[in-house]
Amino acid sequence: MKQFKELSFSEYFLSKQKLLEHAEDCPRIYSSYRVKSYRKVPLTEDYDSNEKIYISFKPNDVIKVLWEYENVHFPTARNVIIVSEDGSTQTYYPCWGSKKLLTWINTHAKEIEHDSAS
Repeated sequence: MKQFKELSFSEYFLSKQKLLEHAEDCPRIYSSYRVKSYRKVPLTEDYDSNEKIYISFKPNDVIKVLWEYENVHFPTARNVIIVSEDGSTQTYYPCWGSKKLLTWINTHAKEIEHDSAS
């Protein structure tokens, strides 16, 4: 069985600070997608709201999703930005879990670009 070193309080505190710093440095990436077919997705206008709004998409609509990569295999969706034909944007927050949203995107949209968020 593996033996762990007992830490002093100051060592514990420093290691906790390092973990918190690295947790804040997780990569955030905006990915843009082009919707392939007519679909609806439940979103909310406010992060803390439970009121779902079903947003309708038609083919060639563009959406941007801010993904936070706390886990390399399962990113977390932080927001969804809908880009209208005139270039204006509207930000919404996903009602679905990140895994379900990622599955929906992989099935009904095609990634067209991605860039890191500042």
